[in-house]
Amino acid sequence: TSGDSGTAAAALFYAEDTGFNLYFLSEPTSEHIVNVSACPEVALVITADCQEWQQLRGLQIKGECRRLEGEERARAEAVYLRKSNAAKAGRDLWFLWHSTAVDPVDRQPAGIFG
Repeated sequence: TSGDSGTAAAALFYAEDTGFNLYFLSEPTSEHIVNVSACPEVALVITADCQEWQQLRGLQIKGECRRLEGEERARAEAVYLRKSNAAKAGRDLWFLWHSTAVDPVDRQPAGIFG
């Protein structure tokens, strides 16, 4: 994310739907959410843990992020609960990351995802 205080990155737990929308929970005062409120354009990378750059495989994703309310929030909660019980922890600030570009990253010699 990017905002008045500069750029920020945050590790997030997320759940995805069949439309490749990503749903996550976050605190409204966190730097990345303050930034999203000012500029909804965001980028992320999803990779498997590895020790060498040649092993790097994953996705680079660009999109927009916004807070969810009402029916959208309920839908996000249902998607998230299928993956994790963390949604039951009492947090109620749900966000949607709508992907506008998804590019594979694969540094292995065998090609895209082996």
